[in-house]
Amino acid sequence: MTMRRSTPAGVRFIKAPAGAGSTAPAGLGEAVAAILTSVKARGDAALRDYSREFDKVEVDAFEVTQAERAAAVAALDPQTRADTEFAIERVRAFAAAQMAALRPVEIEALPGLHLGHRVIPIERVGCYVPGGRYPLLS
Repeated sequence: MTMRRSTPAGVRFIKAPAGAGSTAPAGLGEAVAAILTSVKARGDAALRDYSREFDKVEVDAFEVTQAERAAAVAALDPQTRADTEFAIERVRAFAAAQMAALRPVEIEALPGLHLGHRVIPIERVGCYVPGGRYPLLS
């Protein structure tokens, strides 16, 4: 699977990443492309099928309700909750420091050579947390 991003007219890359040397198993790109195509076409129905296939679980809804979140928090071991809240505080503090340092930049390094980056916030993301031996909080 080759991913291409559109390149503005007149932009030329001096150096591009090499396509060779991937450590991904053969056929992985095609499998991922098929999953993405299926999810784009079939939406939640495809996600339910993949949840059943990969996780061996039946899912009615993918978004957790406020009541489910409150019940999960209430059921936490007090030390686990304290540890989790401590970790959340640390992540928030670091994210705030990052945001203070990350500002949009655009320069014209040479005539016609524009360099820079933008900070583009996202409103909502999905998170998959595997429930294996060591589930990770994200």
